[in-house]
Amino acid sequence: MGNSECGRFSAVWDGGERENAVRNRPDPGTHAPAVSHFGSGTLTFHMPCLFKTDSGTDLFVTGPLNRPKDGIAALTVETDWSPYTFAMNWRFTRAGH
Repeated sequence: MGNSECGRFSAVWDGGERENAVRNRPDPGTHAPAVSHFGSGTLTFHMPCLFKTDSGTDLFVTGPLNRPKDGIAALTVETDWSPYTFAMNWRFTRAGH
């Protein structure tokens, strides 16, 4: 990735199950901040973050609850603590979006 930065990108799912069924196109001179990691129309944003909560406190992460996106939905993450970096997944809800 060299000196390129994360930037705007477009992603379209063709309806397939394989990882390359999501076509991910970053703006020129940048790289996309998300990848098709799991297949099945799932787009993954890897966050270089580690979240830790106090004992007895859970962490719940989701997309914007009152701002639905046409053709794609945020998947939620719920944990009391994970020793791994964070990833946010979005799943396409229909092909061609």
